[in-house]
Amino acid sequence: MPDPWQRVRSLEGRTLYTTARRAPFDMVSVTDDGIQIRVQSSGKRYSVPRREIEEALALGLKDDELRTAKVRREGASEFHPSYVVAILKAISADHA
Repeated sequence: MPDPWQRVRSLEGRTLYTTARRAPFDMVSVTDDGIQIRVQSSGKRYSVPRREIEEALALGLKDDELRTAKVRREGASEFHPSYVVAILKAISADHA
């Protein structure tokens, strides 16, 4: 089974959806340092640092426990928790 970052890399080029609003965003690129996403509704691009994904994974939350507020509250992602949760759910679903 691939390591978690390899699973994140496999999402490059795909469209994912935030869990609360089902807002689509594109996984533009994945590098060793992080992820470049593009929000479809606005065209805005954001960088999600690899550290945020790894810190959220380190929380050890089960798929049904993954919530934006919890990821933010636990300090894993202050600025991108909705994208982090969507990415973690996608790698969980793809490799369940």
